[in-house]
Amino acid sequence: MAETVQQVLGQGQIRFADGPDPLDDVQHRFDISAIADGLGFVPHYSLSQGIRAYADWLAPLISQEIHP
Repeated sequence: MAETVQQVLGQGQIRFADGPDPLDDVQHRFDISAIADGLGFVPHYSLSQGIRAYADWLAPLISQEIHP
């Protein structure tokens, strides 16, 4: 996921490190097959497209916060 974000945005430093998760949040691979099988859900956006759309939506909000 982090590598996809970095690839889509073309910037940012992501550091991977061993150690405990402070929130004890167990991470697994993303798999939407259950919702696809059970509800027929098919995403309209790829992961990369969704990351780009979210970043584009978020950019003006961050800019307003930095430069009110």
